[in-house]
Amino acid sequence: MSDLPAFSVPRFRLGLDLLMDDFRVPSMYRLDNAAIIMPPVTNGDSTSLFRLSVEMDEEVDQEKLQTALDRTVKRFPYLAVQLKRGFFWYKLEPAEKPITVEEDPQSPCLGLDPNVPGTCLMRVRSKGRRIACEMSHLMADGRGGMRFTKTLVAEV
Repeated sequence: MSDLPAFSVPRFRLGLDLLMDDFRVPSMYRLDNAAIIMPPVTNGDSTSLFRLSVEMDEEVDQEKLQTALDRTVKRFPYLAVQLKRGFFWYKLEPAEKPITVEEDPQSPCLGLDPNVPGTCLMRVRSKGRRIACEMSHLMADGRGGMRFTKTLVAEV
């Protein structure tokens, strides 16, 4: 036995605690100052989307990509959102439908109007060896988009 007194070390909450079962997704997110201007000036033709794509060494398996997407969205719940109009302001709420992997078309970044109710502000597309993430500037900038894309590719 030691003559030293017993003590307990406090458990610090790390970033990995986001994966815990007791993590609660907020019911809404406020738009920041840069995003406030986007909803009035955005429509189906003039989108606020940006695209990040990755070329893999092998063909992408759609089922594995969907599984990786489901795991990644749990780590980044603030990216799986839709735009809602409040009385005086816009807000972001969790998407009603889960994000699914889509076939990558010839023309990227088209056809996503954030002002249409129920539209998720992010989509993941795949074709051949390419994985592409398209997301609105309402919820992320290039750095946040790159972090999500790199995490998604690491999960595949």
